[in-house]
Amino acid sequence: RQSWSRGDTRGEAGNALSASVHMCPELRGRGQLPESWYLLNAWNRYEVPMRAPPMPVEVAIALAWFFVRMGHLDGAFLILLSFDCFLRTGEMLSLVIADIVVGPDDTGVVRLAHTKSGQRHASFEASAYNDPVCGRLFRLYRERLPRNTHVQNYIFRPKTHVFYSLFKKGLKWLGLESFNFQPYSLRRGGATAFFRATRNMEAALDRGRWSSARVARIYLNDGLAREVELRFSPEVRRRLSRMSSAFSLWLDSQ
Repeated sequence: RQSWSRGDTRGEAGNALSASVHMCPELRGRGQLPESWYLLNAWNRYEVPMRAPPMPVEVAIALAWFFVRMGHLDGAFLILLSFDCFLRTGEMLSLVIADIVVGPDDTGVVRLAHTKSGQRHASFEASAYNDPVCGRLFRLYRERLPRNTHVQNYIFRPKTHVFYSLFKKGLKWLGLESFNFQPYSLRRGGATAFFRATRNMEAALDRGRWSSARVARIYLNDGLAREVELRFSPEVRRRLSRMSSAFSLWLDSQ
């Protein structure tokens, strides 16, 4: 109750309660602190979670073009790969060169060594990417690497904060800073677009690697609802269209 009245976040209240139990083991177990746990559960039920909005495909393409313009083919590749494979941010930024396999048609497979379920079961997971633009970008990225680059190097070599900084600058460049897109929006946008195009819940669940079908259904339906709420001005839509065309022309010239 005090956390609520002070304006603390729900996470801070939960952490404080868990820390109290950790420091005082006698408070652990059924029947201990019943009012506190009841109020926290009520808070969980009635507070709407602040999920990252799903990123439309035209924004992902325009953002990839910004990364290309900044000399970061690595970031452009990861953005489009994350959208196509519904990658979590940590999965995306932990990929190494050896994790990517490109086929003759520029589609391929990405090995995921740091997924939630993979870490839980001490196993690797994999996902297939179907967008040939991803394969073409990865080939261009490999061609520009120094000859002796080790395949266990991270694909995005600068520190993580550099990616976040460029991501934020790209959104500002596109006039989209007010929409609160986050790197996790790539996973949400890709999953929402896939489900909208296929209407195949089972395929979406499998591709998104969710451990709970119930959570995934909430996630996808919320993504569809949030997508309807996105309202881009005509000026922003024209800018996104120009960026997409510029990206396509550049890729065709390589």
